[in-house]
Amino acid sequence: MTGLLLSTGGWGWHSEAGLATLRLILAGTLDRHPDLQIILGHRGEMLVPFTDRADLLSTAAPHLQRRVLDYITGNLAVTAGSLYSHRMLSAAVDVLGPDRVMFGADSPYGAPTAGDGQDDRGLGGVDSRGT
Repeated sequence: MTGLLLSTGGWGWHSEAGLATLRLILAGTLDRHPDLQIILGHRGEMLVPFTDRADLLSTAAPHLQRRVLDYITGNLAVTAGSLYSHRMLSAAVDVLGPDRVMFGADSPYGAPTAGDGQDDRGLGGVDSRGT
């Protein structure tokens, strides 16, 4: 179960989706399609929390018309998608602004509801405080 969660919804999905979006930015896709808006789940699939790190790539990408930060803040929106963490919400609003943060759900892939007899450790739906 640990290996499955590490490669999918526990970690791998999020890092791969964020990296794919960063690759789209660095490939100049948003320069060719400046009105394109990308919606990422799970508060930005690790890209939004690492925005400052990603923006460092701007110096290695002189072909881009804008800084990486500008593509992230101008062309991305994020949803909650089973990571209902107040810290992640605050970070997403801080980086993107409230107009780029949307409600989202992982149904039917989210964590089981309490009381259904299933063990939901590691499947999301709660923050690190268990709330």
